[in-house]
Amino acid sequence: MCEAQPIEPVAIVTALVELEPGIPGARRRSIEDYFRLATDVLAIDLPMVVFCDEQFIDRISEMRRLLAPEAPTAVARYEPHPEAAEDLEFLRTSLGRRRTASTSNQVKDTPEYLAVGWSKPSLLRRATGLIDAGRYWWIDFGIAHTSAVPRGLADALRYDPATLNLPPVHFVSLANGDWHGQPGNFEWTWEGATAGSSDWWLHGAQLVCGGVFGVARGALGGFEQRVREAVAEAYQHDAAVTDEMLFSRVLALFPDATRVTAASYPTLLTALRDDLVPSLRDLCPSARVVELPGPERPDRAALNPSIANHPEGGYAVIIRHANYRYEDGRYTPLDGSGLIKTDNVLARLDDDLRVVSMQPIDDSLARTVSARYPVHGFEDMRLFHHDGAWWVSATVREHRDDGRCEIAACRLDEGGSIVRAFAMASPLGDRHEKNWAPIEGAKRMSFLWNAEPAVIVEVDDVLGATLLPRPIAPESVRTSARGGSQIIAVPGGWLSVVHHAHLVGTEGNERRHYRHRIIYYDAEWNAVASSREFFFQFVGIEFCAGVARHRDGIVLSYGVEDRVARLATISWADLWNMLGLRADERSVA
Repeated sequence: MCEAQPIEPVAIVTALVELEPGIPGARRRSIEDYFRLATDVLAIDLPMVVFCDEQFIDRISEMRRLLAPEAPTAVARYEPHPEAAEDLEFLRTSLGRRRTASTSNQVKDTPEYLAVGWSKPSLLRRATGLIDAGRYWWIDFGIAHTSAVPRGLADALRYDPATLNLPPVHFVSLANGDWHGQPGNFEWTWEGATAGSSDWWLHGAQLVCGGVFGVARGALGGFEQRVREAVAEAYQHDAAVTDEMLFSRVLALFPDATRVTAASYPTLLTALRDDLVPSLRDLCPSARVVELPGPERPDRAALNPSIANHPEGGYAVIIRHANYRYEDGRYTPLDGSGLIKTDNVLARLDDDLRVVSMQPIDDSLARTVSARYPVHGFEDMRLFHHDGAWWVSATVREHRDDGRCEIAACRLDEGGSIVRAFAMASPLGDRHEKNWAPIEGAKRMSFLWNAEPAVIVEVDDVLGATLLPRPIAPESVRTSARGGSQIIAVPGGWLSVVHHAHLVGTEGNERRHYRHRIIYYDAEWNAVASSREFFFQFVGIEFCAGVARHRDGIVLSYGVEDRVARLATISWADLWNMLGLRADERSVA
């Protein structure tokens, strides 16, 4: 009796096919180049299916034996899918008329090359007969030409599918790439891919990379069918397009069945690894997203809102308006000023999170001294109600020659103007201070200064003095968790949303990612429960600066890529579940 083969959580699928040289005299990578570039891919210690020309089967099998001796491997002869001959004839004819999308490079993307790309969905399906897995990731054989394979990729991909509510199809977007990273380009491309007009098919740009994508086993048939429907549209428009264009059309038509990781070409596989951190919706099926209004000025972007419950019902929200884009590790002013500037607005929302009013916050009273550092304004305000008035805590830098970050507390009047402001001294002396989290309902103005272990800082708001309930030993504060939201009271204790900043990518091409956790503290400020790290909607720069109670749960306020301000609601049941607590243990009545 034969033993049943185990079902692998994930398998890698790739292919190597020798093609025609394309345009006479054009330099293309040779087969030996591909073998040299494929070493890192073939070393991934995961089950792998490789489709290739028959003359390469033994060579690839031997490389896998040496590079990943313990991993199940199937090396099989490449066979085109049933429609490949028809596709190839169409591609030859269309390219002969130069009816190609702008993303297709005719020096490299010959009819044969494009036809192989169109075959990727059928190759994934064929791989199921060679290695049984829950999810199949396509990774191009020569992906190292554009993206370094990160160490630890195999370990990161060895997840239990039951622990993550992963979508059927997972693409890698190029929203952080050189072209899509420019303001408006990604949105323009998305609109074109959604409309599917001739202009997009013939001159558009893709939303995703075809060299890295994953499909759940149960979704392979549907994915292949949808790609073939996109192929039929390409036929209608006489467009010899890349597989990226086909996948972009599928993504635009079926966004709810996909997840999109953002990356640039050099960091595709790093982004794939990072995206195994679950999204908020993965952990909380009840999550719903609301987008807040953006600024009217084109040289401003909305980011990092902070929401709070209004004593008279509904909500108050601070929305930061900044004049920069953060790209490739640099802050670029949009107004040509050479300065980083922040303005803020105060919005009133009703119980349904609809904006009732918005007004700019007048901070002139708190900025009477000439700026001495080129970062102006009150950054990342956290809104809280204290002693019958609205207050905010915010980062300020402009009043110091060295630009050291300090935390200011500012009181607002009913019209949204700052009528009092003072800087609060660092508990550890001469150091940068950011992300102090105001504590709701505290008798004395108080902030969570350090998340794990919890360190509370009290403030005498009459004198503007920082007080410490107990001395802080600098060596005891080692957590990477930083304040995000304010702290709100919940049954039995306190709730906080914190963030972790991660530098990811290859050396010299690193980028910053923010991941969040929700922490539940008991009445004595012991961290008794914590969620897993998660992202809201986008693997990259996301920043939560507010939390409030909302009907049968909570609402979080956050910014995405320093460009958009959003709210997300989740139910109490989902919240307690993600914290590992039983709902009946935490009455919310």
